[in-house]
Amino acid sequence: MFIRPGTPVELVKPDNDSADSKREVGVVVHCWFNYQIDEEDCYVAFFGASFPYGSEPDPPYILRYASSVLRTLSFDEYLRDPEQAI
Repeated sequence: MFIRPGTPVELVKPDNDSADSKREVGVVVHCWFNYQIDEEDCYVAFFGASFPYGSEPDPPYILRYASSVLRTLSFDEYLRDPEQAI
């Protein structure tokens, strides 16, 4: 599934119930079709457990993931208070 650059996403982890599993949210930087895995591949700028609000944030870290493990966030989820879990 193609995800447009600028789309807020959450990394879907299979072990979301475990205590050491942290939520990771970010913004898609670039997506393309990767013939080796037969699906879309994306570079995502991750901010950690929540999107930055207010003061200057730490720089994001860029990671590469298949689009199948990324969940797009709605506008409401993107703007939700970072202290609340989605």
